[in-house]
Amino acid sequence: MISLITATYGRINEVRTLLDSLTKQSFKDFEIVLVDQNEHFNLKNLIEEYKSLLNIKYIRSDVKGLSYNRNIGMSHANGNIIGFPDDDCYYGPDVLQKIVETFENPKIKLVATAVKDTKTDKVWKTANKKNISRYETLKYCCSINFFVRRTQALFDIRLGVGAHWGACEESDFIWEILNKSDYGVFLNNTYIYHLYFMDTVNLQKSYSYGLGFGALFKKEIVLRKNKLALITYLYYITRSLGSIILKKNKRYYYYTLKGRLYGFFSFKV
Repeated sequence: MISLITATYGRINEVRTLLDSLTKQSFKDFEIVLVDQNEHFNLKNLIEEYKSLLNIKYIRSDVKGLSYNRNIGMSHANGNIIGFPDDDCYYGPDVLQKIVETFENPKIKLVATAVKDTKTDKVWKTANKKNISRYETLKYCCSINFFVRRTQALFDIRLGVGAHWGACEESDFIWEILNKSDYGVFLNNTYIYHLYFMDTVNLQKSYSYGLGFGALFKKEIVLRKNKLALITYLYYITRSLGSIILKKNKRYYYYTLKGRLYGFFSFKV
């Protein structure tokens, strides 16, 4: 069984699109755990429309925050495979079937899928290889496109949307699960759909995302005692410096770099 955990806030029509895509899945043994952070009850009315078509668990939450509410969702999940669709994405009809088939190999701890832009159909998350290592998940995995075996690990509620360190909660979660010798599988033959949007105008968001990135590497180096991760961190710092010099939107890359540095040095482990 697969459990799909969606923490939602501020969206109705997008949730309907997600639920519609789930009714069309070729694999049927799954549940969706919907954690509603809204003050209104409009989503509850929507759920009533789908309760005869889908196995839905509807949970109310008074606390805002993506990681916090994903943890709530996991506490109610029954599946032995878990995925985390955002409330503004949707699945191709064979996604869950391909996920289950891939997890038949007991050595695999993580499976990720390609992601297509909902407007252009351009594939913006893809891999040129089948097997991806622990650190390659930073490049190939995003919040919506990975699935893991059921785990006792939780998302760090200090990281992610709604938190001060506003990103990289998924990479931290994955790195907590995977050992250095573990690997995942990337599927380029099935798609999750999500709008590709790089916001180079919202400087506060770029800074917040940078904070999360810095915090991720602080945890990896200090808490998980992986000293070699410092090389990877410095590589991304150098890339940010180069982007400030060579690319347009210099303020965007400056705030990203500022967040990556301050996030690393300010995060308490």
